Amino acid sequence: METVEFGKYLLLRQIGMGRIGQLWKAKVLGVKGLEKFLAIKRVHPHLSTERAVIDIFMESASSLVHLQHENIVRVYDFGTAEGTPYIAMDFVVGKDLDHLMKALRGKGQALGIEEALFIVTQVCSALDFAYNFKDNEAATGKIIHGGIRPQNVMISKNGEIKLTDFCISRILFEAVEDKQGTFEKTLPYLAPEVVKGAPLDETADVFCLGVLLCELVTGRSLSNCSPPELVSRIGSDQWDPREMIPEDLSPSLQDILGRSIAPDPSDRYQTPGQMLVDLEEYGKEIGCGAEGKALAEYMDNLFGEELLEEQEEEGLEDEVAQGGALGPSVGQLKKARGPLELLKKKAVLAGGIALIIIVALVLVFWPRGRQTDSSRGNALQTAQTAEEKPQTEVGASQEAPSAEEQGGTQPVEREAVSATTTEKAPTETETAGQVETPLSQKAKEMKPRIDEGLKALEEERYQEAVRAFESILKEAPELKENVTAPYAQALEGLGLKLEDKQPKKAIRLLAKATELNPESIEANFHLGLLYVEAKQYPKAIKRYEKVIQLDPQYADAYFNLGYIYAVTKKYDKAEEAYKHVVDLAPPYLDEALFNLAMVQKRLGKKDECIENLKRAVIVNPKNKLAKKYLKKLSGK
Repeated sequence: METVEFGKYLLLRQIGMGRIGQLWKAKVLGVKGLEKFLAIKRVHPHLSTERAVIDIFMESASSLVHLQHENIVRVYDFGTAEGTPYIAMDFVVGKDLDHLMKALRGKGQALGIEEALFIVTQVCSALDFAYNFKDNEAATGKIIHGGIRPQNVMISKNGEIKLTDFCISRILFEAVEDKQGTFEKTLPYLAPEVVKGAPLDETADVFCLGVLLCELVTGRSLSNCSPPELVSRIGSDQWDPREMIPEDLSPSLQDILGRSIAPDPSDRYQTPGQMLVDLEEYGKEIGCGAEGKALAEYMDNLFGEELLEEQEEEGLEDEVAQGGALGPSVGQLKKARGPLELLKKKAVLAGGIALIIIVALVLVFWPRGRQTDSSRGNALQTAQTAEEKPQTEVGASQEAPSAEEQGGTQPVEREAVSATTTEKAPTETETAGQVETPLSQKAKEMKPRIDEGLKALEEERYQEAVRAFESILKEAPELKENVTAPYAQALEGLGLKLEDKQPKKAIRLLAKATELNPESIEANFHLGLLYVEAKQYPKAIKRYEKVIQLDPQYADAYFNLGYIYAVTKKYDKAEEAYKHVVDLAPPYLDEALFNLAMVQKRLGKKDECIENLKRAVIVNPKNKLAKKYLKKLSGK
């Protein structure tokens, strides 16, 4: 399809069509090499002369341009070009939820309850933000969506949820004459009172959310009749969607669905924020946390080639993705290559190979774990032989959290210590004639509880071990030197176990573990990964630098440093980090060479870039991206 000039934008190709307008992938031309991909929604020509349509469209756009939230597709610009109103927003590399659901059904699959909860809680969060949004420049009240359905819930390649098409339903209901057609195309996600003529409000959005959640967890539509028949049944008060809630769902989930899709708005949650509270409680009840990694895997399995081509196109055009469309994200990384002894599940950032295209760089981020079971064994041995060794004075004592951790983490719920030592309290048998001290007596009293903690640690029941050691420290803080090592190991093990599903808690646990044992490579490395996921890059850099200090041969730490410096556009430092990786020649050498080449491309070092692409292809002739870029840059 030929490109189309539209005001200051160049429309590249049409990617969608709705009742209000067309959606185009576009770019605005600026300084060469800094073009941005955007999505342009422009109103259909036949509606461009409808004053009611234009007024609502422009009024809504003026509010949306101020609305910035991680789960809302950001609007950057709005106006009129060639007599046609438009809005310019994020171009999201991904698919809408409708595409995902259809693709899964086509393969006889369905989303799990954790993924369904994640999607709906993220949409709830976006709506709650919009309703409570206040901006001095935005002369408007609450921003109601009015038409939540799978087609306007975007899922990025990285597993991120982005809500779009705010206020479109308001245009359809208030400014378009064909109300019947609008209703039929929107059901069953449309609240019954809206069909009867009531204005859109928060409870109408709650109804949409409830229908969406019910369909996600059951895998089937909430309506068992045709749209015209459903409109008729709603008009005559003969439709109660709660009758479609399966009885085999848990009582808590049935209650949430019942309160969200009740026909009477007064029986529903009054805001998505209220619904969000119950959804989060239900998530805790069934032991699942909000995370998008599983969704990213679904997207990769179902649409991987197509979305990768989209990313490659943007990289090959030297264009910068805006607002998270192609930004770094944990979700787009693949599974780990092999098992990790200390970490039974996949590592944060999935611990594997992935292709990430950022600011026209194609980067491979391979965070890896290390096998450190021996350190756990040392901790256990230290505690078990505590009563047989004399107490040794060390330089560590109880400390407040460091300045670094005060900024980004919270303390562990129970009282913890910041001392680290492998020596233990003396016993009455250490010196002939020595009188038994209160410390040695306390150690004897606490021995059964210490043994319980050690057994829990050995069996990888980390939560129980953490609780055991914290209760000991709370009751007998004088024994801190006896239990510091195993307590730190328990915190580390629990942090690694929770890093996928509860990253914030994992950060707190690993931060405390590194306070107690600053020499733990595993804790520092994984804490760095969590900080990368949270985009707290300065903290991540400090952790990786600590890992390198502890082990100068740790190629993965250099690799991840290169990633951070690349995404923060510190290309000279990224080049230095990737050169270290190349010198260490890890198994993923071709990927390190490729990333080094891409960084050098940004630095204007074309000859060095081409040379390293050649080396990457020699190391791994199957590296398709290296071959593609080599051909593009060298013309061979």
